[in-house]
Amino acid sequence: MDTSHRNNVPPCEDDDDIWYWGYSIFVPHIPNTRAYPYVSRIVGPDPKYRFARKFLQYQWPPKTPKGRRFDVELPGDGVYEVGIKRWNADKTLLLERQVYWLLLLDGNEYTIHKWQVLPLVEELRSGTLGA
Repeated sequence: MDTSHRNNVPPCEDDDDIWYWGYSIFVPHIPNTRAYPYVSRIVGPDPKYRFARKFLQYQWPPKTPKGRRFDVELPGDGVYEVGIKRWNADKTLLLERQVYWLLLLDGNEYTIHKWQVLPLVEELRSGTLGA
């Protein structure tokens, strides 16, 4: 998987993995489960949850046989967490959590590692990113 720039990866709706193209998240349909996608902007550190987040809003699209595509508008340059939590049908057991972090900078998306999140947030805040 390319970990630098995701826009050069062609979309594939049959993929069981979470991916984004532009500002979309595709959530594949898996019988007897419930999936909840989320996108949040990382705004700094948090003593309890590691990252302070601002969760972005989206509309629930209609379900298709393959799944749902969620379109989320990212407000601008920043570090974002993109994830899906998948639960059993009665929401008593978390089955899976897929998470990716990305940097949006000058209209380009870059996949980053978890350890890069807070340093990049600070560099964006101080204006030293790319200097």
